[in-house]
Amino acid sequence: MNNLPVNSHIGKKYSDLVPNSKDSMETIKQELLATGRPYAREFRREMSEAPDKVRYFDEIWYPLYDEYRKIIGFGAVVEEITEKKHVLALKDADRRKNELL
Repeated sequence: MNNLPVNSHIGKKYSDLVPNSKDSMETIKQELLATGRPYAREFRREMSEAPDKVRYFDEIWYPLYDEYRKIIGFGAVVEEITEKKHVLALKDADRRKNELL
Protein backbone atom coordinates (compact mmCIF):
# COMPACT_ATOMS: atom_id res chain seq x y z
CA MET A 1 0.00 0.00 0.00
CA ASN A 2 2.88 2.36 0.74
CA ASN A 3 5.84 0.33 -0.56
CA LEU A 4 7.31 -0.19 2.93
CA PRO A 5 8.31 -3.63 4.22
CA VAL A 6 5.95 -5.29 6.71
CA ASN A 7 8.25 -4.74 9.72
CA SER A 8 8.25 -1.00 9.01
CA HIS A 9 4.52 -0.89 9.82
CA ILE A 10 4.62 -2.47 13.28
CA GLY A 11 4.02 0.03 16.07
CA LYS A 12 3.51 2.94 13.68
CA LYS A 13 0.54 5.26 13.47
CA TYR A 14 -1.61 4.82 10.38
CA SER A 15 -1.35 8.51 9.57
CA ASP A 16 2.47 8.20 9.57
CA LEU A 17 2.30 5.39 7.04
CA VAL A 18 -0.49 6.66 4.80
CA PRO A 19 -0.38 10.36 3.92
CA ASN A 20 -3.65 12.33 3.96
CA SER A 21 -5.46 9.70 6.03
CA LYS A 22 -6.03 11.63 9.24
CA ASP A 23 -9.74 12.38 8.62
CA SER A 24 -10.68 8.82 7.65
CA MET A 25 -8.69 7.43 10.57
CA GLU A 26 -10.56 9.69 13.00
CA THR A 27 -13.88 8.31 11.70
CA ILE A 28 -12.68 4.73 12.09
CA LYS A 29 -11.32 5.42 15.58
CA GLN A 30 -14.62 6.92 16.75
CA GLU A 31 -16.55 3.94 15.35
CA LEU A 32 -14.27 1.46 17.12
CA LEU A 33 -14.48 3.32 20.41
CA ALA A 34 -18.29 3.62 20.18
CA THR A 35 -19.02 0.00 19.24
CA GLY A 36 -15.99 -2.03 20.33
CA ARG A 37 -16.53 -4.11 17.19
CA PRO A 38 -14.32 -4.52 14.10
CA TYR A 39 -14.75 -2.01 11.30
CA ALA A 40 -14.38 -3.07 7.66
CA ARG A 41 -14.25 -1.00 4.49
CA GLU A 42 -13.06 -1.04 0.92
CA PHE A 43 -11.22 1.98 -0.39
CA ARG A 44 -9.27 3.19 -3.39
CA ARG A 45 -6.03 5.12 -3.41
CA GLU A 46 -4.13 6.96 -6.08
CA MET A 47 -0.51 5.99 -5.68
CA SER A 48 2.10 8.73 -5.28
CA GLU A 49 4.64 6.86 -7.42
CA ALA A 50 2.10 6.62 -10.28
CA PRO A 51 -0.68 9.22 -9.82
CA ASP A 52 -2.62 7.87 -12.79
CA LYS A 53 -2.76 4.38 -11.25
CA VAL A 54 -5.51 3.56 -8.77
CA ARG A 55 -5.26 0.61 -6.40
CA TYR A 56 -8.05 -0.91 -4.31
CA PHE A 57 -7.85 -2.28 -0.77
CA ASP A 58 -9.97 -4.10 1.81
CA GLU A 59 -9.25 -2.98 5.33
CA ILE A 60 -10.39 -4.41 8.67
CA TRP A 61 -9.74 -2.52 11.92
CA TYR A 62 -10.20 -4.08 15.33
CA PRO A 63 -9.83 -2.84 18.91
CA LEU A 64 -7.04 -4.09 21.16
CA TYR A 65 -8.00 -4.62 24.81
CA ASP A 66 -6.13 -4.80 28.07
CA GLU A 67 -6.91 -7.40 30.74
CA TYR A 68 -9.81 -5.22 32.01
CA ARG A 69 -11.46 -5.05 28.57
CA LYS A 70 -10.45 -1.41 28.13
CA ILE A 71 -9.54 -0.44 24.57
CA ILE A 72 -5.84 0.41 24.52
CA GLY A 73 -5.21 0.58 20.79
CA PHE A 74 -6.21 -0.63 17.36
CA GLY A 75 -4.93 -3.18 14.90
CA ALA A 76 -5.58 -3.47 11.19
CA VAL A 77 -5.30 -5.92 8.34
CA VAL A 78 -5.11 -4.44 4.84
CA GLU A 79 -5.26 -6.47 1.64
CA GLU A 80 -4.82 -5.13 -1.86
CA ILE A 81 -7.72 -6.25 -4.06
CA THR A 82 -6.93 -4.36 -7.28
CA GLU A 83 -6.45 -7.49 -9.38
CA LYS A 84 -9.57 -9.11 -7.91
CA LYS A 85 -11.64 -6.02 -8.81
CA HIS A 86 -10.28 -6.06 -12.37
CA VAL A 87 -11.12 -9.76 -12.78
CA LEU A 88 -14.64 -9.20 -11.43
CA ALA A 89 -15.14 -6.25 -13.79
CA LEU A 90 -14.03 -8.38 -16.75
CA LYS A 91 -16.40 -11.20 -15.74
CA ASP A 92 -19.25 -8.72 -15.38
CA ALA A 93 -18.52 -7.21 -18.81
CA ASP A 94 -18.42 -10.71 -20.30
CA ARG A 95 -21.73 -11.60 -18.65
CA ARG A 96 -23.38 -8.41 -19.97
CA LYS A 97 -22.02 -9.11 -23.46
CA ASN A 98 -23.48 -12.62 -23.35
CA GLU A 99 -26.86 -11.26 -22.26
CA LEU A 100 -26.95 -9.02 -25.34
CA LEU A 101 -26.15 -11.88 -27.73
